Amino acid sequence: MALGYKTYSNQTLGFLAYRESLRALHAKLPDDMDVVALYTEAIMTSRCAPDGYHFYDARTGAALPDIRAASDLLRHCVDTSPHPFCRHLFIHITEPSRSFAGDSSSAADALMAQYRGTQAQHLQHMPAHTYLRTGRYHEAVVAGFLSIASDATFLSHERLPYGPAHNTAFQVYVACMSGERAVALRSADHLRSIYAAAPDRQDGPGPEQGWHIWRTTRLRFGAWSDVLSDSDKIPRNWPYARLLGHYAKGMALLGDPAHVDLAGARVYLSAVQNDTQNVVARYSGLVLVANFTLSSAIAHRSGETAGTVELLRRAVEEQTSWAYGGPPAWHLPMRQCLGEVLLGLRHAEDAVETFSADLVEFPENMYSLYGLREGMKLLPEKYPRSAVAEVTERLSNASQWAEIPVSSACLPFSNRTAISLWSQNINQEKHQ
Repeated sequence: MALGYKTYSNQTLGFLAYRESLRALHAKLPDDMDVVALYTEAIMTSRCAPDGYHFYDARTGAALPDIRAASDLLRHCVDTSPHPFCRHLFIHITEPSRSFAGDSSSAADALMAQYRGTQAQHLQHMPAHTYLRTGRYHEAVVAGFLSIASDATFLSHERLPYGPAHNTAFQVYVACMSGERAVALRSADHLRSIYAAAPDRQDGPGPEQGWHIWRTTRLRFGAWSDVLSDSDKIPRNWPYARLLGHYAKGMALLGDPAHVDLAGARVYLSAVQNDTQNVVARYSGLVLVANFTLSSAIAHRSGETAGTVELLRRAVEEQTSWAYGGPPAWHLPMRQCLGEVLLGLRHAEDAVETFSADLVEFPENMYSLYGLREGMKLLPEKYPRSAVAEVTERLSNASQWAEIPVSSACLPFSNRTAISLWSQNINQEKHQ
């Protein structure tokens, strides 16, 4: 521990010395699960960076050699003991992998059962990481309820829990994927209140990245007027937050195809581009996707088909190049928006391919299941009714917690001439 938490002139070399000392200790005490947990944590931490986890080969998906060794140790630990730290780490080491994310399902379920009646808020939250990666979005929401309630218990006793903003940001994302609009919006409200109360505390995605999750959540559900009426005041001079705020308002001006304001959206795009130079490098990928997405939405509403598709493909390419982080740094998978546009153009083969790829990344999500089904319907010679019916059944299961039946894979790019069902529902509630 003295090695691990010492200040070094070269922090990386110092941490590697800590990892090596734990390797030697594990060789002496191979059956001590506390040592296993600390040793594997050190291996994993040495493969982390500010942009996310670097556990797997980006090209092949294979685990890096030391990560493979750590994974084997953790797998043995969770198979032979109820050690909570091993379960926690096994979730983290598997979640970046499309192939292995499901391997931690038993560990996630065990943590849910083990800590349900406690205030161990981070361990209550941890199953949500596996559930997000395995298509169990509502169960991730349930884990979020438990952890956020425990956060509140800590705070009510004037004690700061570990990562309340992270737990809440995660809750926003999984509620969006589950279609649980009220939960997502309420959680986005709560997240902003956390950052308003402590604007200098780096928690979760951090206040600069997380402040306008409030707006992007409303984009997901078509609450355009809420985004446009939101105050532009922010607690600190956060360049990325300011840029994301411009992006969100620009998108909101284009969301309802019956009331498009292209000129206003172009003003916000210029503001996004002007602020780009002020944003620190760690947000550079997010800035690119914001530029591509707003530019493509303007092209879409202008009828520029080729430009729309090309810009969305660039957004997808950029987003899918990022190291894994949970929750994902951007507010929705851009493949869903690309697929929505391809559907509107009746490019059915491309749409099916795009939605299928998103379902590999986010299994059984209702947005891409909806898009996949609609694309298959356009190709009756390739997909018989039985195949469409099978996807319809999957969609029914995936959307059972959604407040309104899904009618678009990506509302900001929807071609519906009327206000979406989501947006109708929001407006009805405002006048009740």
